[in-house]
Amino acid sequence: MNIAFVHPDLGIGGAERLVVDAAVALKFKNHKVIIYTSHHDKTHCFLETKDEMADVIVVNSRFTCSIFKESFPSIKKIPSILYPGIRFESYDKAVDLNDSSVKKIQTQKQIILSINRFERKKNIELAIESFAELVNRETYSLKQDKLLVITGGHDPRNLENFEYLNELRELSSSLKLKSLTLYPSDTSTTLITDKSINVLFLPSFNENQRTYLLQNAKCLLYTPSGEHFGIVPVEAMYAKVPVIAVNSGGPMETVIDGETGFLCEADKLEFSSRLEKILTNENLRKKFGNNGKSQVLKNFSLEQFVENLDRLIHLLLEKKDKGLLFKTDEGKITFNYFAISFFVTFSLFFSFIFFY
Repeated sequence: MNIAFVHPDLGIGGAERLVVDAAVALKFKNHKVIIYTSHHDKTHCFLETKDEMADVIVVNSRFTCSIFKESFPSIKKIPSILYPGIRFESYDKAVDLNDSSVKKIQTQKQIILSINRFERKKNIELAIESFAELVNRETYSLKQDKLLVITGGHDPRNLENFEYLNELRELSSSLKLKSLTLYPSDTSTTLITDKSINVLFLPSFNENQRTYLLQNAKCLLYTPSGEHFGIVPVEAMYAKVPVIAVNSGGPMETVIDGETGFLCEADKLEFSSRLEKILTNENLRKKFGNNGKSQVLKNFSLEQFVENLDRLIHLLLEKKDKGLLFKTDEGKITFNYFAISFFVTFSLFFSFIFFY
């Protein structure tokens, strides 16, 4: 089958990761795949769906389903839910500790991790404020034992990315937290030699750095509200990292409160309180970690995602063979085109997959 992905900005965020992973995996299923991409050009968003009636609409979470219904009240078809998955082998690789990019971030401190694109809607301030709330009430020695690592997609050409990183650094300073920023090209070993650093900003990490951080983090702080799915908590749980997330959007369908981490209000005191529980209770960390990995293995593998998507395609092909698709007003049947709309919303952007 020919499959075309249409995505407005094929960058390095969670939505883009899903599109690329799905495309590659479907190629292994012997489908022909092509990806079209632009920078939020209206001529490439939703026009095909408006022109053609999709046989099936698929969304990536129950939350996205609710957004779809609000956005398109005239469409009566109820979307099906197809949860994204991750490619486990990408996270199982051993960390190359001789990699210079890993050497510069190695630390003996307890790592508290935040992974998001550097965009204001991600509310990364909450991670910094929660961390400050915890460490600023501790003794000096305990304060020096913890490191908040803030990392994720950062494009220096993007004004918001540039400005927001500076705002976060200023916030850290105002909260009496000493920060260090390491760009991909930096070779500084300051993190290793300066024990007073509390916050590490790591714009645009590579895969080896990601693996190191996930394998060594004690907790993930996931701060966006209204995230349509959010792949980062799934990545963290697979690595047995407990997750503290805002109790809205996609994380409510991936993080099990009190079992794989905590869901709470977007409040620094609540986040700080949950963080302290996790950091001071090794048994709780192990429980959350083991439960989290089991949750991902059971529900969020890329293989499951592709199998479910492939099954959906073949169900439509069976309907096509039985003449159940696209009856015209005259009762005639046409098979020249049919489509599945795969609706994945992240911010103002939308992704579609068309099968034809």
